[in-house]
Amino acid sequence: MREIRSLIAKIKSELSKHESDRDYGLINSSLDSIGLFSEFARHELTHDQLTGLSNDRALQELIIDYESRKKNIAIAILDIVGLKHVNDNFGMDYGDELILKAAKYLENAKRENDFLHRSGHGCKADEFYLLTDNTSYEKERQFLERLVQDAKNEFILVKGLDIDAKIPLRFAYGFSINDGSTSIFGTKSMSRYALTEGKRRAKSITPNMNVINQ
Repeated sequence: MREIRSLIAKIKSELSKHESDRDYGLINSSLDSIGLFSEFARHELTHDQLTGLSNDRALQELIIDYESRKKNIAIAILDIVGLKHVNDNFGMDYGDELILKAAKYLENAKRENDFLHRSGHGCKADEFYLLTDNTSYEKERQFLERLVQDAKNEFILVKGLDIDAKIPLRFAYGFSINDGSTSIFGTKSMSRYALTEGKRRAKSITPNMNVINQ
């Protein structure tokens, strides 16, 4: 994106030396439009349409950037527990609502130096990545435990054929810290393995539901 802006600035500078005021104004406006379109296209490529969060492409770019630093970088993966149950039993609109609830909660709860990404796309993508640097294993563990525990106070209201219910926001999670001995992509893989263990600890595929009326 910086390269595009730099090129447009150079073109404008050269044109201003040769074109009339009127022609330069028209060309200048056209170049501004190209710049705005490029920024829009860039945003669309790197952001999730449903939540507005950074997507897998942006995550890959950030990990590549982190490769030069490597040390004390934490990668956490948070998985929405019960999203499939909501999609299957109440419909994908409610599934989207649960995803949006999760995205908003994590956006508000993350720390200043955290980077939040939604992985995958569509109503079945139930994972979020949280990356941070200058941290430690214990500090990250305590933060994520509190994050997951506090999430249970958040919920969505669903209306089924037979019941109305509150479904709490629940996460399973796994994380790993890069100490400089492996690549950041290796840390991501270890976080994936830790998430598998986290899902086992969650023990429940179906979220607890607080039935309002039947």
